[in-house]
Amino acid sequence: MMSDSPTRANHHYRGFIYLLITSLVWGFAFVPQRIASAHIEAGTFNAIKYLGATILMLTIFWRTLLRHFRPHLIRSMLVLGFLLFGGSVLQQVGVASTTAGKAGFITGLYMVLTPILLRAVWRVHISPRCWLGVSLAVTGLALLCVDDRLSITTGDLWVLGSAVLFSLQLIYANRFVAQHEPITLATGQYFFCGIFSACCLLVSERPTLSNVLTAWPSLAYMIFLSTGVGYTLALVGQKYVRPEVAALLMALEAVFAAIAGWLLLEEHLAIRQLIGCSLMLVGCVVAQRTTVAPDVLDQA
Repeated sequence: MMSDSPTRANHHYRGFIYLLITSLVWGFAFVPQRIASAHIEAGTFNAIKYLGATILMLTIFWRTLLRHFRPHLIRSMLVLGFLLFGGSVLQQVGVASTTAGKAGFITGLYMVLTPILLRAVWRVHISPRCWLGVSLAVTGLALLCVDDRLSITTGDLWVLGSAVLFSLQLIYANRFVAQHEPITLATGQYFFCGIFSACCLLVSERPTLSNVLTAWPSLAYMIFLSTGVGYTLALVGQKYVRPEVAALLMALEAVFAAIAGWLLLEEHLAIRQLIGCSLMLVGCVVAQRTTVAPDVLDQA
């Protein structure tokens, strides 16, 4: 038993680092995503991103996928792919009729929705330390994203719906990754999300080859780094980190997005936003001390 504790601690910190890298990659994806949105619509963007990531994973990890794929995995892949697709669609619909700052804040609320859902639906115990970390991080996120004009619009409600779906996706990913090999699970998630997105674009969009080629450098970042690296490391990291802590770590994407905007787009960071970034970082440090429990949803 004494040798098992250091091993679990090492796995916990490895998962912490994986999720931190994920938030970094996702935060810097804000720049290419903004560039791509000027040329192609959301369905086209997501279909190319996720199906491209599927091809990437099949090319690199085909031996792992052949060794670990089983037909019963399809259900878990389908659930994760659908939740990821649904969250992305609702977010895109909401963003069209709300401000970017409010959309970023409401989306980031999945870090507080995750422990609330775990407690209310699955009766999972959430430590006081984690609630403290969540409180600090949400306060920081508000300072980072929300301006003085507070109001509730229909778009805000759509974005809130996306935050709920992202929370469920994170919770179920934590459960499934404890049962299945992460690389195989991630590849199936990308495939089904890409298929759902392709169906969406066939119904409502008419992309042109020239626009796709113009957006290709941004799409390449999204395929290789944001999805191929980011989402894969997210699943691997969740194998060792409790879902409520994982939600906090991945919400740091808002901090890295602000840093990316400052470095690459020359966007100004006010003192209030810098304080918000600091509070989010402190909240994550406080919450990550929570004891890891990879099987937290086994009873679900």
